[in-house]
Order: sequence, then C-alpha cells, then structure tokens
Amino acid sequence: MMVLSVFAMSASFAGAAAAQEASTADRALATTEVTSGETVEVTIDVAFDEETEFQIVDTIDEELDAEVTSGPGNVDGNDVTYNFVSALGTSTDQATVTYDVTVPETADAGTTYEFDGTVQSDTSVSIDGPSTLEVVEGDDSNEDDSNEDDSNEDDSSSADHVFDTPNDLGEVSVVWAGQSVEVHGLDENSDIALREDLEDGDRLEEELSTDSNGVVEFDTDSLDGEYFLEGAGADASSTTFEVATQELNVEFDEDEAENDEAVDIEFDSNRGTYAVNVSSDSLDADELAAIFNTEENDFDVDATVDDDEEIIQISNINDGTFSADFDDVDTGSYDFDFQSTDTEAEANASIDVVEAAEGEVEFDSSDMFETRSNTAEITVNLEDTDSGYLKVGDEGTSNYEVYLELVDDNDDGVVTVEMDTTKAHHANGDAFSAANDDDAVNFEEEVASPDGELEAGEYELATSLDFEAGNTDAFADEEIDSAYLTLQDREGLSGDALITQTVPASDDLDTDDDENLGDLEDTTITSTNTIADGDKLLATLETDGLHTYFEKGDSFSDVNDQLESNDSLNLSIAEEDSAPNADPVKWNTNGVDADNQIAEHVTVVEANQTLGHVVFAIDYQAINNDDDLDDLSIDESYDVTFAVDDEFEYASEDAEDNEEATTAFDLEDREFELDSSNEELPASATATVTGDTNVAPGTEVSDRLRSPGNFTQSNSADVASDGSFEISHDLSEYSAGIDYTLSAEEDVSAEDDLEGTTIPADELQSFDYDVTTAPSNPTVGDNVTATITVENPNADQPKSEDVEFVFNGDTLYDETVELNGSGSDTISVELLENAEKGDYEWDLFVNGESREDGSLSVAEEDTSDGGSEDGGSEDGGSEDGGSEDGGSEDGGSEDGGSEDGGSEDGGSDETPGFGVGVALVALLGAAMLALRRQN
Repeated sequence: MMVLSVFAMSASFAGAAAAQEASTADRALATTEVTSGETVEVTIDVAFDEETEFQIVDTIDEELDAEVTSGPGNVDGNDVTYNFVSALGTSTDQATVTYDVTVPETADAGTTYEFDGTVQSDTSVSIDGPSTLEVVEGDDSNEDDSNEDDSNEDDSSSADHVFDTPNDLGEVSVVWAGQSVEVHGLDENSDIALREDLEDGDRLEEELSTDSNGVVEFDTDSLDGEYFLEGAGADASSTTFEVATQELNVEFDEDEAENDEAVDIEFDSNRGTYAVNVSSDSLDADELAAIFNTEENDFDVDATVDDDEEIIQISNINDGTFSADFDDVDTGSYDFDFQSTDTEAEANASIDVVEAAEGEVEFDSSDMFETRSNTAEITVNLEDTDSGYLKVGDEGTSNYEVYLELVDDNDDGVVTVEMDTTKAHHANGDAFSAANDDDAVNFEEEVASPDGELEAGEYELATSLDFEAGNTDAFADEEIDSAYLTLQDREGLSGDALITQTVPASDDLDTDDDENLGDLEDTTITSTNTIADGDKLLATLETDGLHTYFEKGDSFSDVNDQLESNDSLNLSIAEEDSAPNADPVKWNTNGVDADNQIAEHVTVVEANQTLGHVVFAIDYQAINNDDDLDDLSIDESYDVTFAVDDEFEYASEDAEDNEEATTAFDLEDREFELDSSNEELPASATATVTGDTNVAPGTEVSDRLRSPGNFTQSNSADVASDGSFEISHDLSEYSAGIDYTLSAEEDVSAEDDLEGTTIPADELQSFDYDVTTAPSNPTVGDNVTATITVENPNADQPKSEDVEFVFNGDTLYDETVELNGSGSDTISVELLENAEKGDYEWDLFVNGESREDGSLSVAEEDTSDGGSEDGGSEDGGSEDGGSEDGGSEDGGSEDGGSEDGGSEDGGSDETPGFGVGVALVALLGAAMLALRRQN
C-alpha cells in the first residue's frame, strides 16, 4: 500500500469564516461490485454555506490499496485524508476529491470491504453514500447470444458521474453543469423523466429511457438548479441532486513578459479541484507544456491528450497563483484559451512577450582595499541577468589574470566573491567562492599567475556578459565595468594587541556560530588578567591581517596545516617565574618546539576580519590532564604571547625581528565569601544577600536561607563585573529576631556559609569590613600597614559606625565612619616600622563589639635562595658578586647571602638585603607589572 506523509491538523479548525457544519458530505463509488484486482474510483463531494477550513477523512478496509488522484490529499495507513486550510491556501466552500482503491488479486468472491468517513470542521459530519464494495465472480463469456448487443457493454463508463443506485444520485453534493451522469439499478427498458425541482412545483426537463441493464445516462449541459429522476423505480425524494455552473477565471499578473523570465498566472474557480485544456493559436503542445510545466507548479501537465490538436491538459488544479515560464519564447502577443475538461467553464488570458533587456554586471565600488593574508570581497550587482563574468588582474600590469563565472542563484541581484589572498596565486579556483551559499562562483580560466603569493599592489577588475575559454577578446568586446582591488601589506603587531579574557566555567563556547562575538549571546566574556581555576581562558588578538588562516572551530593544529612553515605563527604560554637555575616552562602551538605542544588544546572560537580580531580558547584543564605536557599551576603567573616569524611571507615589512604581542594572567584558586552584613538581614521584601568572588562574571551563584519552622528560601544571581553578587529575598512576612543559617555556592566548587538574625525592616544593615595587611608575609625590617575596606550595603540610606582598630594591645585607629547609601571607604593604618621578629594580634571593633580579628608574624628573611656558589642571587648579585643595583665587586662573596643580607657595601639596617637603588628599582618594577596586569 502506498503510504504518504500526513499533514497534522488540530481537531479544531479556525478558518477565515465563522465555524460551520458541512451542508453536504457525499461519497460515490464508480461501482459497488468488483472483481479481484480491479480498481474503483471513489468520489467525495463536500459543501459549506461559505468558505471555511475543514478536513476529509475516509477510512477504508486495510486490505485495499489506495492512491489519491485529485485534491490535496494523502494516504496514511487506512485513512485517506484531505486538508483544506488557509495555511495551504486550500480553504474553500466546496470541494470534490477523488481517490482509487484496488482490490487484492487474491480476493475471493463474496468478500466485502467497508468505507467509513467524516468531514471535520468545528463539528463532525459523517460522509453519506455507498459504504460497501463487494467482490464478484468475473464473467468473460457471452452466456446469452440473443442479448449479445446489450451485454457487450464496456466495463469502463465514459460518464463523469456513475451511480450504482438511484438513491446514490440523491446523496451526491453537486454535479457541475456539462458533466455526464450515469445511473444504474433502474427498471430495464423503461421510461424515466429528468425533472427540475422548482419552488412552486416541478417541470419536465427531459424524458429519458433506461437500457436493457437498467441504466440511464444524461448530460447536464445548460442545467442549473435542483433536479430529480422520476419513473423506472426512481422517485423524487431519493434522487434529488444539484447542478451548479462552474465559474473560471485565469489571468496573468503582468501584461508583459521578457523572453528570459517567468511570470505569475492566477487560477480562480468556484470549484475545488478541476482540470482544463489549454491552447493557443501561436504555440504547439510542446511549447505550451514548456511554459506551464515548471518546478514551481504543483499541478499535472499532459501534452499528449490529443494527437490532432495542439492542446495540453492541466489537471489537479486548486485555486492559486502559479508560474508561466516564457524563456526562449518568440516575441509577440499570445492568447491562451482555458477550457474545463468536463464542464462548460472557459477563460482566456493574454500576454505580450518582449525581448529581454541587455543585462548589466557592475561593481558595487570602483576601489576596493584589503590586507594581504585576508579574504578580499568583490561585490558585483547584476541587473536583468542572473549570471556574468569577472576578470581579476591583468597579465600586462600585474602578471596575474583569472576569469570567473558569477551566478545569482537566489535572484537578489548581488553576487559577492570571496578571494583568499593567500591562495589566489594557485589559480585553481580554491581561492574563490561565493559569500552567499545560494549563489555560485565558478573558476573558468587562468591566463597568468606568479610563482609565489600575490604581492601588494593594484589589481585590475572587469566584468562582462560574455566569455570564451582561450579567447579573452570575447570578454573584452562585451566588457561592462571596471574597478581596482588594492592589496596592502600587513601592519606589524602592537605589543599590547593581545588580551586575556575569562568565561564562566559552565558557559558553552559555541564554535558552530559564526561572524562575531555578538553571536555568543549566552556567554559572558570579561577582559581580565586573573583566571579562577575552572573558568575558561580566552586570548583575543587584535590584528588587521592573517584572517584567512583562522576559521571558527579550528584548532591551532588546523592553523598549522595551512602554513608552509609551522613556526610562522605561534601562540605560547610561559611561566613568569622559574625555579633557580632553570628556564621558565613554555607551552607552544607552532608544532616546531619538541616539548609542550598544545596546538590541539587551543581553539579558534571567533574569527572576525571585519572587526579585526581573533579569539582563542586555551583549554588549560585539558593541558593539565595531558600526561605528555607540563601542568599550569595554581597561584602562578604566566605570559601569553602571539608571535609572527619575521621570515613568514606575510610578516610586516616594518618589523625588524619577530612580531610579538604579549599579555599575562594569574591562575588562582576559586575564592568565594559572603559579606558580614548578611548576619543581619532585614525582615523586608528587599532583603539582599551579598558577597564577593574571583570567579568569572556571569557565573551563577545560588544560596539557601533557612530558619527551621519559619522559612526556607533559595534564589540565585549572576556574578557582576566587579566580582560581587546580590541575591534578593522576600522576608516581609517574618519578624525581627529570627535566627537563620545562610549558605551560598557558585557553579563549580567555591562556597561559604554563616549564621545570622533578622532585624527590623526599617533598621539598617551594618557595614561590611575587609582587613588586609601588607606585605602579607612580612620579614624583619619591613614596614607593615593594614588596609580596612568599609562598604555600606544599604542602597539608599546613609549610615555611620564607630570603628576602632587595636594592634598588639594599642589602639591605632578610633574614628566614626560615615558613608552614603552603597558608599565605600578605605582606611590605612601603619602597624610596624622596621618590624622586629615576632607574632602580633589585631582586633577590629565596630560600635564597641569585635567584628574581626587576626594575627601576623614577622619572620627572619629567608636566605636559602639568596646566593649560589659564587654569591649571586636573583636579587643581589651577578657572577662576580655584584649587580647593577646594589653590590660591589666583593658584595657577592660566599657570605654575601648571609642572614644580615650582604656585605657592608651591599645593604644597610634600614633596608636589609637591598641597597636603596635596588629597592627603588624593585618598587618601580612591581608598579609596572601591576599596571600591565590592570590593563
């Protein structure tokens, strides 16, 4: 059995008109008695009072093989379904559909097959008419020679409608004027009248006679109204049927068509599905078929219906707009006649076919510029043509000349050619493609090409409508437009052209998207030099060139595969600090250095030539999981460098050495802390949990606020760009004085918790305090300070608190701190000057109550790494014991790295281990490093 896809429809139909019930729903079988293997046509007529949406479903016996022959139908299992809906342009007020059913060859006489159908709009109506098909014995002989003339009837009737019984005629929805009707099951050789049913009675339309088989046939030409049969066993009550006149209108949407284009033609009728014969005095059947038999049209075209006349038949037409293709049709005026195949309906449509206008192929710009190592775009506008030719270069002026065909397959009048400037010299077509996948760029011929890459300079461009391989004169004779493409050398990389960025650990870097960072709509990207372990690490390179080598989704191994030399480009990572007597560990992508090759772990996640950047994802976690590679360690600093080898073909002409752009990042443990103000949350609708973290902005933080017997709430928020987070809660239903526990965590692993008590809704939360000491690990002789950061968590309310800082039993700060809503301040307290070895305690009191406390230890300076066999250290000496900053020739002797920090020349009591100059340079270096990381 043929099974076609079913168009899924709701049980409720919402058409353009109000919901209504079918007024007619009839089924007619060409015959109700069949022999095994025979095919029977099933016709279903449906009518409504006005246009609506509806569905016809006729369920047949599973042993029957069904095939739709007309109407928007399909077969699915035992159901033959037709859909008339606005979305398909098939909603109507009436429809006649047909399908064939074939009885199995193995069917035995006496087997019956049942039909059961409905018409579904907003209500369901059963389909009336014959519902049983019976298999009978076949009879190939003439049993009664005396009745040979009567019994030798052709099994296939030529009538448009065949009814097995008179009652079946009364169940049909409509007969179209001009159709022929054949009724079986009447008294043999009897008179029968066709009468018109009028409002005030009836009248005789035609007197007929049945044949010896009890069959009567009549035509409906010129009939219009309701009719019935009377006599020969038929009566008015069961044979009344309607004859309607088919209306037909066909017209072209345009009065004129060029002989290289297709135009729209519209069919409109009051009949659901129909067929027409088409003719024109100026065209033969094959020419007519070529005009209407297009891919866009979903009706059937038959050019063989009449050997004597030049006509074609178009069948399975439903009202709508179709295509008429006049490509290669001679110019002139054409009249088309459309005649219904079974009714009196006819229509005429005329159109003038004119010569197609001469096409234009012109450049969008006369001057185009691009950087060598990029993809150049050449945009060409096409008018009155969907194809043309492009010449790139000129043998005489640039020793480069190739020809391309441009095809505007999407008919938007534009073809943009993408030219890979790194491959164009191969002149084999790989360098050229269409920017729009719906268009085409075909390589035609190479006239001249250099041995190496295209150099900087001007390249002539030209367009034409004609091209012949080996004959450039044909192109030149039809040349239409000219322009210039100027290729420029790259600018050298700026030293700060590389930055690091972070992305939340749970975010997906969708490398299947293309074009620009804006496509990563669900990804939060933040420029930073601090990466929390687990978050994603990006490195973004700003460059005006090299873009042909980078494609979104490629690994750096794919980049290397495009390069003639793998050391041409390299994205590397290097330790900032290394162990004594050891070079910093370095990781490379260039495929040349033997150790720590990480090209497979570096991916291009963005490549945007227009914006001039390339974004790389460095998967340091995959690096650390690769047994063949050294690990990147937590709490270490790393330099990231993108380098262009000075011998690379596309190296900057201005660069005297390798081009390098460098940035740095620190890999840190994930830190996460709830603010102390969370210990007092107001019993209000705007209670806010706050905290700080070093994880990537955009990371989701979720909390759990719980008071047994009172409330349990969980909410979430994203980390802001400054590392803070705020999670809102509604505690307005609860009173002050309720104890609670608060826990919060981010996506990966960091978490914190505390206990607190609700305060009155109108009471302000206390300040948040953070105390740090510097240096964090002081040694003897250091000057030690404390920094107290104070923040007011109350958004719109100013507040003041008394702050006292006690160090080693002495009060060093005792002031009232006043802050505006959401304001902050920093307090600096000097703790120790020329610190002595020992342990020290500190306390922070707020409004007389201890808020935070801590301790610090001052230790002797660690000299274990301070000198080598020749007395030199990283900070204090060279091979002969001296350094530019602080040592004399004997300052780096074997005891130059002793506990007191050096010789008489190398240090002083005020600055143990350093000369004054060394200290200044060290401070300056630290400041520069901090500035670079900040940037």
